[in-house]
Amino acid sequence: MSNSVAPLGRLWGLDDWLEQLDSATIQVEGNLPINGDLHLDSRVIQEGDAFLAMKGHHQDGHAYIGHAIHQGCKMIVAETALEDSLAQKAHDAQLTVLIDPNLRTHHGALAQAFYGDPAQNCTLIGITGTNGKTTVATLLCDWYQSLEIPASMIGTTGTRIWPQKTASPTGLTTSDAITLAKTMRSMVDQGSTHIVMEVSSHALDQARVGGLQFDGAIFTNLSQDHLDYHPTMEAYAQAKAKLFKGLAAEAIAVLNQGDKVAPIMKEGCDATIIDLEMDVSVFVDEVAQNHMGIRVEALGQSWHLQTPLLGEYNAMNVAQAFVLAQALAQQAPEPKVLAADWAEVMASSHGAPGRLERILPIHQESMEMSMYPSVFVDYAHTPEALRTVLRTLDQWNRQKSTEPGNLWVVFGAGGDRDTAKRPQMGAIAEEWATHILLTNDNPRSESPKAIAHGILSGFKAPDDSDVRVILNRREAIQTAIMEAHPNDVVLIAGKGHESTMEIEGVRHPFHDVDEVHQAFQKRQSEVTHAD
Repeated sequence: MSNSVAPLGRLWGLDDWLEQLDSATIQVEGNLPINGDLHLDSRVIQEGDAFLAMKGHHQDGHAYIGHAIHQGCKMIVAETALEDSLAQKAHDAQLTVLIDPNLRTHHGALAQAFYGDPAQNCTLIGITGTNGKTTVATLLCDWYQSLEIPASMIGTTGTRIWPQKTASPTGLTTSDAITLAKTMRSMVDQGSTHIVMEVSSHALDQARVGGLQFDGAIFTNLSQDHLDYHPTMEAYAQAKAKLFKGLAAEAIAVLNQGDKVAPIMKEGCDATIIDLEMDVSVFVDEVAQNHMGIRVEALGQSWHLQTPLLGEYNAMNVAQAFVLAQALAQQAPEPKVLAADWAEVMASSHGAPGRLERILPIHQESMEMSMYPSVFVDYAHTPEALRTVLRTLDQWNRQKSTEPGNLWVVFGAGGDRDTAKRPQMGAIAEEWATHILLTNDNPRSESPKAIAHGILSGFKAPDDSDVRVILNRREAIQTAIMEAHPNDVVLIAGKGHESTMEIEGVRHPFHDVDEVHQAFQKRQSEVTHAD
């Protein structure tokens, strides 16, 4: 890849725009070039900017064209022609108006070109799937950075620009196309040679990643989620598959062959495909309390890896990240980092925050650890993710050095999202957990009681289960940690790294990890007073 950084494409004339928007027509021709930025939000338009008006899933940008003109934009690109009155306003303001019926398809590539195609100057890795994206992306970014390879990351936990070690929250797995292009521009300008990004099905379906050529891509798995957006699981899978259909022949695709939709990911994929499957190419050699041994067979080689992450699903996450990194390194003209160099950083990498993250009391040196249950926070918000993490903790509970205890789970389901998964999650909790506390998890505009009722409808024998509805999430977390036996295991599921709770359109500060620490302090206080 080229080491030079392309200049910003912000001084664009009409020919530049028409080259990128090959199906566009000129409705109004005004003064160009553009000397500002691109925007999808009319509220942030400044003098000299360009406004892209598209019909989205929730809002129609065409309704805000008048406001964009008022804000002083210099150019409008829309999917449909402006009404005569708006066209006249544009003419009077000497704006240029382009109409591109395919703007939704083109806007990602347009944004990348406008900001100088930054991804052409780095190794770009994309990870897609229902579960595991954040863990895989975080592992790769951590490993690269630990080996002094300038790497940045874009994903669910936020944006991390080299040399940052932690992410800044953004609220989206994959940003809108313009924010994405600007962010990648910043990453490359600050020296990043590698960009690792989670690629959501929404981003693929909406062409937010248009114009990007990924050097490597990973498919983790597919299970029920986002059916409030995708009409069917087939449509959901096909959206994910767009990442692999867009790969060049010299790219690398690492697939979870054990997933039933893996063949869909292969259709129309011209890249070199590496298939991995548990018990075929990925083996869990041993599981200790603090580390898991993994054997991986790929690329004609066999490796033995160690990681502090728990569970077979994390074995696959680690294996996929490692194999892709190795394949890309071997592909490079002068590979600087090979397998032996990764052992130390892998053994110390703890994955993404809020992903099966064990929470310990802050002042554990002054506490009797044997007096407290084992508490984990995880982002599991889909049926398969909840099943996987409960099964993993059940196994860990049976293997830990102390006597096995009961398994507790505190969870809910997001409002205004896929309702069909709620009873499935209830059935899974009933199957695996001894004590179940149903609570709030971003109810948004829905009734929390109705959400809890939807989860309860999946229980086969709710009267025979220890299931309680405690909608106040703080109270639910405290109840579990206060009542749990020291040998018990408590899972706080659904929100993971999130730092807010969305209720009726308002985001309230709320972080499961902080709540766990407060519950630990309360338990410590009561134990101390009892003594």
